[in-house]
Amino acid sequence: EKLLPASGLKTNVNRQQATSLVVEIYAWKSGVSAEALRPTTNRFIKNSAAIPDPIYHRLVIALDLGLTSLEPDRSYKGEGFATIEELLREIITVLDLLGEW
Repeated sequence: EKLLPASGLKTNVNRQQATSLVVEIYAWKSGVSAEALRPTTNRFIKNSAAIPDPIYHRLVIALDLGLTSLEPDRSYKGEGFATIEELLREIITVLDLLGEW
């Protein structure tokens, strides 16, 4: 309930929120705070200046873990709604990375 409150199940989430959620799940399951996670690679994100800092950090971690991807022009389109399929695919990837799937 702390990560995804029941009241949030009736609303849509955008891609930024979905990506943040799966990174939080990864961090929680790993026993580390999301803020303490550090990427192993450097990536250029075309529209990085437009992404809020807390989202940006989680996006970079998600990219590093292979949970999400950039557009062909290297930008991140986080404003659009995430489908249930996208969110579940990212959650399953987290569980797979942790050996729990």
